[in-house]
Amino acid sequence: MSNIPALENDIRRLSEAVQYLIKYITTLSTHTELRAAMTVINQEFSDLAGVVSTLQDAVDNGDLVQYSEGTTPSGLVNGVNNVYTLEHDPIPSASVQLFVDGQFQHQDTDYTINHEVISTITPPGSGVPITAFFKY
Repeated sequence: MSNIPALENDIRRLSEAVQYLIKYITTLSTHTELRAAMTVINQEFSDLAGVVSTLQDAVDNGDLVQYSEGTTPSGLVNGVNNVYTLEHDPIPSASVQLFVDGQFQHQDTDYTINHEVISTITPPGSGVPITAFFKY
């Protein structure tokens, strides 16, 4: 994750350069000047594409993992409902640690998960706290 601040600076720099070039283009009067400005803009966008590619590689390699710690899944806790929804799709789903009334729940034994949807095998009692920790 140490390369993220550098990528953010690259994106900020490229954005500022493109904004400057857009303002600059309005002052140009000849076809040659416009061509030169377009060459610079194309290079800036090429640089931006490289930054985006680097960022995508970081995502693909798991360098941009975020954590949800102690969140309450949405869903009615009434002793009947057994379906709850997380704010984000856990990646991987095995990263989910689910607690019902403070008790750790075992995936595939106490609950199943499909993307962000958790289905408990037994509905939690009315008003019982449900807490999830996971990567996304």
